[in-house]
Amino acid sequence: MTQPTLIEQIRTATTIPIEQKDCFTTWLSEGPTDEQKEEIRNALLTELAYEEECVTITTQSVAAELAESGQYANALHDELTPISVGSEIPTDGIEPQYVFTSPPQQPAPSSHQLNVDHGPPPPPPGFDPDDVEQAAQPRRIRRLTIAVLATAATITSKLSTVVNNFASRLECRLALLRHGYDAEDLRILKLVGDYRFGSILDHTRNEGVTLPRHPQSEFDEEIFINGLRGSISLSGDEKFRIIAAIPKLSQFQVDELQNILDAERKKFSRLSPKHLLQLQRLEQKFAIEWEQIVDSFRYESSLQRTA
Repeated sequence: MTQPTLIEQIRTATTIPIEQKDCFTTWLSEGPTDEQKEEIRNALLTELAYEEECVTITTQSVAAELAESGQYANALHDELTPISVGSEIPTDGIEPQYVFTSPPQQPAPSSHQLNVDHGPPPPPPGFDPDDVEQAAQPRRIRRLTIAVLATAATITSKLSTVVNNFASRLECRLALLRHGYDAEDLRILKLVGDYRFGSILDHTRNEGVTLPRHPQSEFDEEIFINGLRGSISLSGDEKFRIIAAIPKLSQFQVDELQNILDAERKKFSRLSPKHLLQLQRLEQKFAIEWEQIVDSFRYESSLQRTA
């Protein structure tokens, strides 16, 4: 690419008036004097300085636009990226639509069995499936049965094993008659002991978990936090975001949320003992997630005290 001639530079200059451009062009065509050369030189230097200034202004403008775009992109990212456990909760809360990253799904200990589970709810803690006295047979018949089985058990060791197996099956059958539980119910009850749905999360700490101000609603904060803690349908991040959204929830939304949490607890509490082992594992998992929420609030509180 060839450098532009002086005449081309003069014709494209923006700081030289048209009349002066014609004059400069004529001088250059006829051969300028030293004074004319100096005047042309000064005019081109002025043009050059103007162009450099324009470049500087344009560069600054572009840099400012880029910075503004970056700030907008960061703000948009913050708005579209849901907060998670440990994030700072805005004073005025977050919009309710940002609570769930996907539509909430209720966990099913066994999605097929939930629809066909018509068994009785678990007995109170302390129920012993092996307690002979809980069977629904008269004591006289029970004593006679046990005496006969014990006598037969002394005949041979092989017969003793058979009798023991029969006695075990008899106990399951009697318990079924008495309580409506089948062999699988009794097996799970032996495994979980005194565990019942809620017995893990109900004893998980809440210290430090505080709700933001909620001018649009009135409710018992302790009951609300306990209900949120006890849910196994909401992830830890979703629980944290619900707390963050409290300032912008209406009274109706809060009431409906509490109704949903209550219904969830009743539903899982009424499942037959078959589900207790899986519910126990779920509660252990969600208890760990709730502890992380508690720790995040305690950490934030410690930062505020030291500030």
